[in-house]
Amino acid sequence: MLREPDDIAAKRKRVRETLSVLQQAYKTLDELPLEADNVEKGYSLDSDSTGLPKVQDLPSSF
Repeated sequence: MLREPDDIAAKRKRVRETLSVLQQAYKTLDELPLEADNVEKGYSLDSDSTGLPKVQDLPSSF
C-alpha cells in the first residue's frame, strides 16, 4: 500500500536525470565569458529604448 507504482518511480528517475543534465548545462554556460559571447554574436552591450541589447546589421524598426 505504501509502495510507489513502477511507472511513477521510472518517471521520477527520468526527471532526476534530466535535472542533472540541465544543471550541468547551466554550469557550463555560466562559465562562458559574457563579453566573448556578445562579440561573437554581434550584440552590443548598449541597449535601445526596449532595454534589450542591439544586434548589429539589423534595422532598428521593422
